Amino acid sequence: MTKEIFFIIALLSVTEPAVAQTMLDKFIGKLTKRGGGQPALQGGGSNLAGMTTAQGAEIDRLLAQPMQNANLTADRQVAMPVIRTMVATAACASAGEAWNTRNRLMMRPQTFRGYVPAITPMLRTQYHDKSKCMDVVRIGDWSKPAANALKFRAYFVAGDSGEAANVTFELQRSSEGEWLVRDFGGLPI
Repeated sequence: MTKEIFFIIALLSVTEPAVAQTMLDKFIGKLTKRGGGQPALQGGGSNLAGMTTAQGAEIDRLLAQPMQNANLTADRQVAMPVIRTMVATAACASAGEAWNTRNRLMMRPQTFRGYVPAITPMLRTQYHDKSKCMDVVRIGDWSKPAANALKFRAYFVAGDSGEAANVTFELQRSSEGEWLVRDFGGLPI
């Protein structure tokens, strides 16, 4: 384990920030999971439920679906780490504060507090067990509102109660080439 930590620290110093963050997220995810894809920790101070391996695999499958527009496909591929992180966070956030861990992915970081249902689908449910992530059942409605922007909608369903919600995300490529969240859930960032 110590060897892996030193390896990641070394990679963080020579890798692009978005790539380094993705690698770090994967490593942390491995630390918090136990056999069978069941999360070792749920909820906690981050206000994020634990995602199962099956739920994560479904997000990956949905994001790998082919699209007709080559420009959309190319931009989606480059922005994939940000897209996946945002969709997974929306599926697992049990309070607005969960989004504070994603500030580095936003064009204009801000502090989120409490009840923010526009960006937190779980807050729109009454009967769903908040210690479990919602299932992502569709990612669609892709568009390019500008040459340097992507827009899409993610659809969520609670596996236990059947309650549903959706969130629209808009990303913009910065002048440095990094994809960042411009707007989600109708809240300009």
